[in-house]
Amino acid sequence: MEPEFETTSSLVVLSLCKQGLGVSLVPSIYVHGLNDSDLTSRPINPERWISFGAFTAKSSPSSDIQREFIANLKEGALHWPGARLED
Repeated sequence: MEPEFETTSSLVVLSLCKQGLGVSLVPSIYVHGLNDSDLTSRPINPERWISFGAFTAKSSPSSDIQREFIANLKEGALHWPGARLED
């Protein structure tokens, strides 16, 4: 029987793969911009998309830090291949 590792951490997944301990299916955003010659990524076709969102409480206005965080998420998303923003 072969050892089996499971994790929900993308950093652990990439580290295990880098050490030659297996393969993993991860969203392409995990490896976008990754400059690591010890890892190889291959796209799966057809591409599959998932949505990400930011949630805040309806009962109170967003704080300055929440608004800044969401603004930074939107700015960063502009650089993700195929990303589109919706309100």
